[in-house]
Amino acid sequence: MRTRIGLSCPSLSLIPLERSLPRVAEHFDHWEIIAEAEHSPEKLVDQKGLLASFDLSLSIHAPLSDVNIGSVNSEMREASIQQVTRAIRAAPLISVPVVTVHPAHLSPLGSLVPHRVEEICASSVRRLGKVADDVGVTLALENMPRLSNALPAYQHPEGVIAAIKDTGVKLCFDVGHANSAGSIDEFLRYKHMFANVHLHDNMGEGDPHLPLGSGNIDFSRVFNELRGCRCSLIIESRTVDEGRLGQQRLLRWL
Repeated sequence: MRTRIGLSCPSLSLIPLERSLPRVAEHFDHWEIIAEAEHSPEKLVDQKGLLASFDLSLSIHAPLSDVNIGSVNSEMREASIQQVTRAIRAAPLISVPVVTVHPAHLSPLGSLVPHRVEEICASSVRRLGKVADDVGVTLALENMPRLSNALPAYQHPEGVIAAIKDTGVKLCFDVGHANSAGSIDEFLRYKHMFANVHLHDNMGEGDPHLPLGSGNIDFSRVFNELRGCRCSLIIESRTVDEGRLGQQRLLRWL
């Protein structure tokens, strides 16, 4: 497996790039930047010289906060699509080849019409996939954990693949999310469709984003199944220090 070990850490989005970038580059060779707050798409493009000055490959996670591309509220949905579109359009300007996006989640009203939410989400993914194709970027749709506001469809590969069918969009395989949904083995059968892999741990429920090795996921087996998968391994952590702990354990497993 050609391996790039990266970090993704939401709390870094609160720290200006000139301070957060050296922290990541000191320990990792890849960074998945969550494109919001201090790392908004516009700020990233404005500081593309700084980004290029470090020996660090990059990817982008589209904004997470208050974003729902499957919202049944058309105005909120459109605002969410525009948030993701900004991230996609910024990506080639800072030499980013892959942008990851979350599918729909259930709002109070959406929970009453989950199939309608799935239809809306698929339409949004088609739109975003066209934007990504136009600018030469790979868009990756992420699988979701088993949570009360997560649609079951996006907890299993069939639902994610149905949403990306005929769009050119790839799959972001989140191992921690799949563990909470009991679908790791299901997703590994589709490794040829992975654009990247997200790594964090749990005990088979919720989405606590524990350091690797702190839950019940058999990562040695997962990595054995991923042999030949040419994609980045991105540790999603609550802090940089927890990411480094996961990195140390990951290197042993690899």
